[in-house]
Order: sequence, then structure tokens, then C-alpha cells
Amino acid sequence: LRTELPGFRKDIKEAMGSTVLPPGKSAEERKERTSKLRQAVETDKDIEEIGRRLFFREG
Repeated sequence: LRTELPGFRKDIKEAMGSTVLPPGKSAEERKERTSKLRQAVETDKDIEEIGRRLFFREG
């Protein structure tokens, strides 16, 4: 087992080193993504509120 560990570590290092990350986002792309996320969260809140009114009527 000890003789296999250095080779295993080398395989892991090679696999991690060959991973290519996507290019970084510009400030405008980040801002656009953030606004889309906020809009999606608001839509989800609206849907949840409508669902509560329809299915969990109080009174």
C-alpha cells in the first residue's frame, strides 16, 4: 500500500492541474447575473405567497 501512495498522489495532482477553469466574469456580467438572481428570488416569493393564499386559507 505504501508503494502505491506516491503514484496515487501524482495521479491526483495531474488530474487537478489539468482542470481548466472558465474565464472570469466582467463586472457587468456579475451585475447582470445578480439582478437575474434577485428577480428569480422575487418571483419565487410571489409564487409561494400565491400558493399559501390558495391552499392555506386562514379563517
